[in-house]
Amino acid sequence: SSRRRHTRFRNVTGVQTCALPIYVHLNKYERRDQIGEILLPIIKSHPTINDLNPLVASGSWTVRHQLAKRSDLGLKELEILILDDDSDVFQEAHERLKQLPPDERERFYLLAVQSDDWSNRQLIAKDPACPNSARLKLVLDEDIDVTWSALKNPNTGAEVFAWFLSQEPDFEELHVKELRKYANNKIKSIIKKSKDPFEKERIERMINMCSLGVLPSFDSPDLEDLDI
Repeated sequence: SSRRRHTRFRNVTGVQTCALPIYVHLNKYERRDQIGEILLPIIKSHPTINDLNPLVASGSWTVRHQLAKRSDLGLKELEILILDDDSDVFQEAHERLKQLPPDERERFYLLAVQSDDWSNRQLIAKDPACPNSARLKLVLDEDIDVTWSALKNPNTGAEVFAWFLSQEPDFEELHVKELRKYANNKIKSIIKKSKDPFEKERIERMINMCSLGVLPSFDSPDLEDLDI
């Protein structure tokens, strides 16, 4: 309208440009950063926020990273952040896992191993607190470094080694031989160190079950539903 108003008369030859609106195009990442700059003071100034889910969904890395650090982070929000693609956000969410009660912790570790980032999965594989039910997935990870980390974790149980030996990892033959040799030696070492004859019998029975394709049980009601 400003352009039309100033060009409709013959004696006006110029165009008034100073009143024309200027638009600056922002891509989605820049918009997210702007949202983060607006929300960040709110997050820092409020020691507790009843519902953090809308903030988690804002898409801003700054917001997600700050929220993951909060001690009052709810389980609903943690479910989202533990699958975050950003390694910094994932690491903060991972720290929250260690503070969960045992009955909740296993469920979230089983979520964490589904991360698309191999470095996030490796972080979980190296975690001594990671339950063996989650390691069943990690030892068959598509990344060989994650598999090695899960096998070499000092708290990896005989069930996990037996399950790995009963499967066919999708790695080069030379690497598979090295992995199998390591798993075999660990099982033999566990059996040798066990002074309980019933425990030795249980491990040997469990190895036979794994060879038949039966998933080891860790007394988890949801474990049998895992698609491994």
